[in-house]
Amino acid sequence: MTSPIVLFCYNRLSHLQEVINSIQKNSLAEESELYIFSDSFKHEEEKDTVLAVRKYLKTITGFKSIHIIEAQSNKGLAQSIISGVSEIVNKYGKVIVLEDDCVVSPYFLDYMNTALDKYQNDDTVMHINGYIPNINSAKIHDTFFISQMCCWGWGTWKRSWDCFEKKPKKLFSLFDKKMKKRFNFNGQYDLFSQISQNDKGKIDTWAVFWAATIFLKKGLCLTPKIPLVQNIGTDSSGTHFSFSTQKYVVDLHQEPITSFPEKFEESEDAYHALVAFYKSIKLTFWGHIKSKTKKLFSYFVAIVRH
Repeated sequence: MTSPIVLFCYNRLSHLQEVINSIQKNSLAEESELYIFSDSFKHEEEKDTVLAVRKYLKTITGFKSIHIIEAQSNKGLAQSIISGVSEIVNKYGKVIVLEDDCVVSPYFLDYMNTALDKYQNDDTVMHINGYIPNINSAKIHDTFFISQMCCWGWGTWKRSWDCFEKKPKKLFSLFDKKMKKRFNFNGQYDLFSQISQNDKGKIDTWAVFWAATIFLKKGLCLTPKIPLVQNIGTDSSGTHFSFSTQKYVVDLHQEPITSFPEKFEESEDAYHALVAFYKSIKLTFWGHIKSKTKKLFSYFVAIVRH
């Protein structure tokens, strides 16, 4: 039996249409049940765009069945995903999760269903990644295990999701300095700080807690060398991507994935390739800030001189 697809959406109609079109191109779409969780508007000015999305949802075809769940009040992305994934994974025992900015390869569903079936009884494997950024993959197999999850197109099982906790204060006591460094890609991407930001109420997210859950359980995440998901929400249209960047843009896998690892161990080559990627992003980011600072300084100097 194919795994149910759970899709979360809000008010980005054009993004959502691209995502639906990409899923429909998968051969297993017609065999899959699609659950769509539509969050309600947070502000009155977003009402029309949310209603436009909901009108479109009623026109979608191409799946075994379609279930539309419309929230009556705004839950926010984190609570929507936590409650929605819990509901469906508890019913089916496994789930494929997408958001309204995750365009997929025509072979995404093949990959996800094969992996969810293959590793369903192996407790060490807790998560299936659909995305990976552009890394140096010369030494990496077609698919491999890492301890880091990505929330852009993923899958899991009830046995894994049952371990999920969103308890920031508890996590502070469970991570030592060495663990934090590893969790933060050798210090190149400060993921752990999101836990503190959630604790202080500065942000409200879920993915970092799922990542921490997997990390503490010494779980593994199956990952493809060539991504099967492209996030089109890095155009500044999303809640958590308020700036535009091309650093995460990838080319989607256009062939079926047939090779899966049998040995349950993390690929150190893949981990260090990801460390190198985040290091390059970090340098580019600060270079961008430095450039902006210089321009602003020149601007103010020009004003003073004028």
